[in-house]
Amino acid sequence: FPSHDTDNYGPMEGFVLRSAVGVSYQQSLSGRSGDRESYNKWVFQPGIRFDLEPGYNVNDWFSVGLESSFIYNQIHSISSNSDVFYNGSSLGNGGFYQVPILGNVTFTYPTEGPIRGYVGGGLGGAWDILQASADPDGAYTSYQWNFVWEVTAGFTYNVAPGLDLDIAYKLLSTPNPNFQGEGNYQASFNHTAEIGLAYRF
Repeated sequence: FPSHDTDNYGPMEGFVLRSAVGVSYQQSLSGRSGDRESYNKWVFQPGIRFDLEPGYNVNDWFSVGLESSFIYNQIHSISSNSDVFYNGSSLGNGGFYQVPILGNVTFTYPTEGPIRGYVGGGLGGAWDILQASADPDGAYTSYQWNFVWEVTAGFTYNVAPGLDLDIAYKLLSTPNPNFQGEGNYQASFNHTAEIGLAYRF
């Protein structure tokens, strides 16, 4: 295993700051409206995600962190029963904004080389904004906190002492999404492939 302060890879214990950007794919949101008379389905276009996570490497295989992110996916279409409304025409503009704040734990496989694989997960809350300038019933906006969980898998490649290139896949889920004026919606899943940098100091 590498030493705690190896000249080649930098400190393996201590504080770490990670930032990343990636392509976000939001699965459709499906559920019934508040009056239970219509079944709605929101379909989204691929979007973008930004991450910032300060953390602490307890040792060379276990770390904890506090992650904040910004995720945006533009609406492609909204279906209400058999009617479909598309972005830019009868629907107008709209999008799904997610700002999760998560407490994370990460397990890294310690190796003697520059590449290190890891898996992790986290729990927290997300400030969700769902809006359409003209949905089937007119303009709609929802501001709501929701409980979220996340799993992560990826690897790092050391490019300089204390500096790692970080490539990851993240799955963010809202198991019971709640939107203002709406009824019960099925679980929300957001997938992201991202690249970033992690600075250990």
